[in-house]
Amino acid sequence: RTLCRIAVVARGGQEPDPGDRMVRIAMPRIDVSASEIRRRIATGLSVEFLTPVAVADYIHAHRLYLTE
Repeated sequence: RTLCRIAVVARGGQEPDPGDRMVRIAMPRIDVSASEIRRRIATGLSVEFLTPVAVADYIHAHRLYLTE
């Protein structure tokens, strides 16, 4: 019995093999890593367009990744 399908996207130059329970989602690739996001936040740079607004708001509200 199938309850859901899993969405997959390409990452790091690798093409996912969706298989029968997965569906490939075509979307523009953004070459950014979590490490880059943390580095940008720690140095006071913007992460606009790199994370959803709600995620950026949460990171800033909880002062995550700051090097104080």
